[in-house]
Amino acid sequence: MKALYALYSSADAAQRAVDRLRAEGVAQGDIAIVSSEPIEEYEFGQRDKATWLYYIASLGGLVGLGAGAWLAM
Repeated sequence: MKALYALYSSADAAQRAVDRLRAEGVAQGDIAIVSSEPIEEYEFGQRDKATWLYYIASLGGLVGLGAGAWLAM
């Protein structure tokens, strides 16, 4: 496996890099963007948006609420 790591000073530069990688034939699934803050206004910030995290966290909260109420009886 080959990898390329790059650090960009702005989200615009990162978006240009993603566009160039796609133009060179790199598959969308092979490109990973890591950021310390959400960058939702760019195209790469919308990728992989649908997750189950909300449902998993809600289920955990409900289980915790039920367990806490049961212990308090």
